[in-house]
Amino acid sequence: MRKTVSLLVSLVLLAVVSTASYAAFTGISRSTYTAAIIFTAIGSVQASFEVRNVSDNAVVLTGISWDPATITLGGTTKWKASSQYIVMHSTITAASGGIQIYTDNKAADAGIYAYTGISTATAAGLVGYSTTTYVMAPSSTTLSMCWRVVDNSTTTLNIQRGTAGYPDRLWESTLGSGFPCFLWMMDRFTGGFSDGMDYITVKDGNRGIQYGEASWGGSASPDYIYIGADFTTAVTPRTYRTNTLRLEAFTE
Repeated sequence: MRKTVSLLVSLVLLAVVSTASYAAFTGISRSTYTAAIIFTAIGSVQASFEVRNVSDNAVVLTGISWDPATITLGGTTKWKASSQYIVMHSTITAASGGIQIYTDNKAADAGIYAYTGISTATAAGLVGYSTTTYVMAPSSTTLSMCWRVVDNSTTTLNIQRGTAGYPDRLWESTLGSGFPCFLWMMDRFTGGFSDGMDYITVKDGNRGIQYGEASWGGSASPDYIYIGADFTTAVTPRTYRTNTLRLEAFTE
């Protein structure tokens, strides 16, 4: 008997709710306003950076590096992420401002690791240098580099290159080839380079971080930048290095 009463009550409540949900709506009056604010100041971009180990997040002062013991030469080890990443703290109030990343391998402060190859198309990346001579062949003068920025630190760093129809796409193995989250590093002397161009912009005032190639999203500071290099053509004994990996805040 108790079960039957409970069921009847439920049905009555359902009927009441159902009837109320289809009640007619009649508008009586309407007022419409705008809500807006216009900023006219130029704005600014402020940024600071620190380098940390991927393994334990400890701050390091020696820059970005790779462990030779984890790299097998002869084309076996291809793209590999560095042992460190960069924490980027930023405040961007300029809509036309942002932060860009590139190498500047022909600059005066490149030192003995200045790029001297015959083609500026291969100027970007880690410049090969021996104690006796620079490597002049464009195919081995530099090791190409790439970068990725995310809004949370990660250890997902297995870099892959190429997929059907997109031979130069760089992607992370666990995320799939449809998401090119690593971008090729450009050099200031690479053909087509221009300050403020989208491809080298890590973060800008309008769209946030470039978390994938031509994919943007809002992100609160700090952000995290990961670096990779292609060791397919690396030889030994040789040092590969860039002294001019630039992270540059800008306004346009």
